[in-house]
Amino acid sequence: MSDNPATAFDFVIVGSGVAGALLARELVKVGSTVCILESGGHIDRNQAVEKYRNSLVRDLAAPYPQWAWAPIPDAANAASYFGQNSSQEYRPSYLKQVGGTTWHWTGMTPRFLPADFALHSRYGVGVDWPISYATLEPYYLKAEHSLGVSGDSVDDHGSPRSGNYPMPAIPMPYSDRVVAERLAKHGIPVKPFPAARNSSDYNNRPQCRGNNTCTPICPIGAQYSADTDVDHAVRLGATLIDRATVYRLEINSDKRIVAAHYKLPDGTNHRVTAKR
Repeated sequence: MSDNPATAFDFVIVGSGVAGALLARELVKVGSTVCILESGGHIDRNQAVEKYRNSLVRDLAAPYPQWAWAPIPDAANAASYFGQNSSQEYRPSYLKQVGGTTWHWTGMTPRFLPADFALHSRYGVGVDWPISYATLEPYYLKAEHSLGVSGDSVDDHGSPRSGNYPMPAIPMPYSDRVVAERLAKHGIPVKPFPAARNSSDYNNRPQCRGNNTCTPICPIGAQYSADTDVDHAVRLGATLIDRATVYRLEINSDKRIVAAHYKLPDGTNHRVTAKR
């Protein structure tokens, strides 16, 4: 496991979910060498949709494989992943694969309200954030354009905006319009919610066709999933090593992490180094 140019990078990112994928894309765009380590494997969307259609139990994990080297929680057995030490079961749901859990998220992308950052000073409960909504707002906007969020740029739902959504809001279906019409008579507005799915073609993803729900999988990829940004980063020069389960981070005498050790499904051990 000696170092060589193929295993030395500026940055090593553990995990290819939304945070890792976006970080990898931004770093490689400015010329950094980047390696992404992902314990799961690649997913073929068409095969995943077919697997879901043929599943007897259609939970959030139904479309996706269970790999022995990268286990995920089993909805039917709460204790299969985490031991349960109380009568209240902990039932997490997440995926280990290229793109992570964004394959089965709802796609809803509301912003916090300005008041959420100052709960103590406004309402005398909790604690205030160390930053304000105004500080975070430009990054909200950047994230919405990165993910591809459709929303009503005029109605900010109480969270002021410095720019428009990249796409107009997804049209409300007939049932929502009927509910909106009835509730409007009582002064209750019903409006489209911002969502990271395309109301028009965007970022090489097709327009939403309203196939059904966004979970546990969008059959055509109109909803954002982080594998698209992983692919983007790889096209720009990033290295992706999938089926690589990181089991140890190596620390030097200065208490800095300098390497990641990982195993492949065949049991072999590997080491990759990075400046960060």
